[in-house]
Amino acid sequence: LLPGRSLAKVLAEDGRMPVERIAKIGSQIAKALIAAHSEGVVHRDLKPDNVIVMDIPGERDFIKVLDFGIARFVDETQAQQLTTEGAVIGTPAYMSPEQVQGTPPDLRTDLYALGIILFEMVTGQVPFSAPTTLSLIVKHIKDAPPRPSDLAPNVPPKLERLILKCLEKDRDARPADAAEVVRELEALAQSATTTVDLAPKPKRTALWVGLGLAVTAAIAIGAWALTSPGHTPDDTSPKRLYPQFTQLTPA
Repeated sequence: LLPGRSLAKVLAEDGRMPVERIAKIGSQIAKALIAAHSEGVVHRDLKPDNVIVMDIPGERDFIKVLDFGIARFVDETQAQQLTTEGAVIGTPAYMSPEQVQGTPPDLRTDLYALGIILFEMVTGQVPFSAPTTLSLIVKHIKDAPPRPSDLAPNVPPKLERLILKCLEKDRDARPADAAEVVRELEALAQSATTTVDLAPKPKRTALWVGLGLAVTAAIAIGAWALTSPGHTPDDTSPKRLYPQFTQLTPA
């Protein structure tokens, strides 16, 4: 077994990811597809469960793409040796429109699945969900995906455009190949000057309430000290009377 966590587990435990991490993980998945596609092989079941995220010496988030068990060759003569023609094989949440309709896949079929994975890393959810497999299949065929920015407003426009391009129903409208996806993601990572966190920010109300209570308590203690018998002028030093206030005052 490989050390590390599946991307599905990473998403469940870590939630939405910063853009730089999305670009790094996504580009490595796309590079694995380049290697497979160069041999004429379509994965057909690309999903977070089949992506292992490892921390190795000198590198965090090193990716391995696994489970080519239902992969097939693009060449239909070879493909007939691996699967029954017209069979619907894959994981419904990550299957392309051509897959769910039982038509032969090609290299761009995997790019649709990669688009769903990118969408999930950005938003924390898949673009299509339904109570039954049949209704989910219909959504893949007919429904437009939601815009990632509707669920994660901070997503960079270039990343959103790439995701939506991968999720085009017409495979001719998707990126030409996985190399195009790598170029887009690497350019996105290089152009990012600051970390863009797509995770929803926690509410700060409790923090400010706590600060207010601490300040109020400090003032009350200071007032008592100033009016108590035996205090000396040196006792009125702000750092002596209100050390907590000094530490809690915003810079």
